[in-house]
Amino acid sequence: MKHTRPFEIGMRVLVLAVLLVAGTSSSFAQTPGGGGGESLSASAGQAAAPAPALGAPPLIGSGIVTKQAMEFEPFLPSATLNHYVTWVYNTSTTTGYYIEGWLNLPHRAQVKNFVVYFYDADPDRNISANLWFFPKNGVNVTNMATVASSGSAGYGYAQDTTIDNAVVDLTSGALVAEVYLPPTADIRLGIVRVDYGYDTMLPSIFK
Repeated sequence: MKHTRPFEIGMRVLVLAVLLVAGTSSSFAQTPGGGGGESLSASAGQAAAPAPALGAPPLIGSGIVTKQAMEFEPFLPSATLNHYVTWVYNTSTTTGYYIEGWLNLPHRAQVKNFVVYFYDADPDRNISANLWFFPKNGVNVTNMATVASSGSAGYGYAQDTTIDNAVVDLTSGALVAEVYLPPTADIRLGIVRVDYGYDTMLPSIFK
């Protein structure tokens, strides 16, 4: 039977202690991403930070979504609409109608501009449009942007760059453009456009 002398036991304990200290120091000196920063020991015992609120992402990229007038649907089935080439107008002489079109923007896109192209030759009436965020439950619908024509200059456009609640959260709702066509053939909708920016850097869990 082999016996171990006391000084050998002491040396092994000392070496094991040194290795443990070195390994612990090495692991604490690295962040989960492998870079510098606050050590893990500094945050030990602390509660996990809450998830950040859905804010405006950095505008790494940009894009445009358009909705042509003939892609819109009347809010009321009884609406009397017609089109001149691809420009839609209201054929009624007494009743104005709303038409709607759902917009397909990327999740977390930040809306930068809401633009409506139209024809307006009526000095007394105007076309108007709203960009709405429509929640899944239909409650607390948000008016993100509003535009309207002015005067009777013919072909033109109106835009709104002051967007409310600009970041799109598709997990809780969707966007819809709503256009009001007054009762005149002298006002026509051409196209609705939404300019947006988006963050192309996905969280690590999605990579």
